[in-house]
Amino acid sequence: MSLAKLKIDIIKGICEIDNVSVLEEIQHSIADCKAGIIGYRMDGTPVGVEEFRKQAKEAIERVENGEFFTVEQLREQRKQLLENKKNSITTP
Repeated sequence: MSLAKLKIDIIKGICEIDNVSVLEEIQHSIADCKAGIIGYRMDGTPVGVEEFRKQAKEAIERVENGEFFTVEQLREQRKQLLENKKNSITTP
């Protein structure tokens, strides 16, 4: 599909939408795209493309350096935390 055809199909689809909140979401998504925002943190602050790339590169480097937990290690940590919590509740 050509870029022009894709744009026309999107415009036609938008013209068929009567829900104001959906149209506002589309407008917000377009504004984010123009600003280079690709997502948001849990606290609502935006994450830009460059910041995302930087964080991804750092994460890859940590994995390559062996700085990670295996699933088994996480399970063991969870088990220990639950046991500690259980012991702290039962012990006065």
